[in-house]
Amino acid sequence: VGSAMCSYNKIRTRWSCENPETLQRDLKERLGFRGWVMSDWGATHSMSLAQGLDQEMPGADFMNAAAIEAALASGEVDASRIDDAALRILTPLFGVGAFDINNTNTQRNNVSTPAHTALARSLAARSVVLLKNNGVLPLDRTKPLRVALFGKSARAPVVGGGGSGAVVPAFVPSPYDAIRARLGLSAGTGDCGLLDASEAEGPCVAQSDGDDTLAAYELARRSDIAVVFVATSSGEGSDRASLSFDGNADLLVRAVAAAKGRRTVVACVAPGAALTPWAGEVGAVTYAFLPGQEYADGL
Repeated sequence: VGSAMCSYNKIRTRWSCENPETLQRDLKERLGFRGWVMSDWGATHSMSLAQGLDQEMPGADFMNAAAIEAALASGEVDASRIDDAALRILTPLFGVGAFDINNTNTQRNNVSTPAHTALARSLAARSVVLLKNNGVLPLDRTKPLRVALFGKSARAPVVGGGGSGAVVPAFVPSPYDAIRARLGLSAGTGDCGLLDASEAEGPCVAQSDGDDTLAAYELARRSDIAVVFVATSSGEGSDRASLSFDGNADLLVRAVAAAKGRRTVVACVAPGAALTPWAGEVGAVTYAFLPGQEYADGL
């Protein structure tokens, strides 16, 4: 382990990032930790070098050049402690080879590999929870099904949350494209349109963003299978406004279910618990917990 992070809370009346008992005595001396201690973002309340903190993140409100020079001049911090902090930070970086090769990469580089993509797909597939199934799943691909997809996330799926752990994938397949591929439809074929008076023949896929629930009802009525995609997400710094899915999700599901009943599938994505007041009106419900970029193909 190259680094450890102190947190926002207090430990025995002292802030975690300025607590000499836990940082200096317990972690570094008793446990022999040789890496560096950095603060969680904005978790510092003082420079705290003498207490065992090695790096303030994300800026230098307390651990800046002027403050360190003043602490050295006053004797609050010894120069050997500055050397120790620098050594603790640099040693793990040398240990992992960070200085061996000139780094010309940027955060825009695509470092995905086929093996990683395959793993992401496997994990996404295995993590989907089947909450309900009255026999509508899996889809019977031996029949020329007319599949209607509903919801904005049928084209632009929610696959992750926001905040420090957020990752922007190199690409995110859409459920619309994934289902077309699963049905063996090639580009330029299998578009059901709106399943209007021409009554398109299957297999084919139609898609509606679901803003107009009356139109969604009519499209569902003309399809063989209706799949509604609902989603919500979360991030650091704020709570979810409610336990409901985003937008008009509940109204949309109920409108589609009124037309298609047990031939309705609801595919949910959420960071945790969510309300499903329509569960008794549909045939199947799948639930994925922020499943990553390969959600669509995994599903």
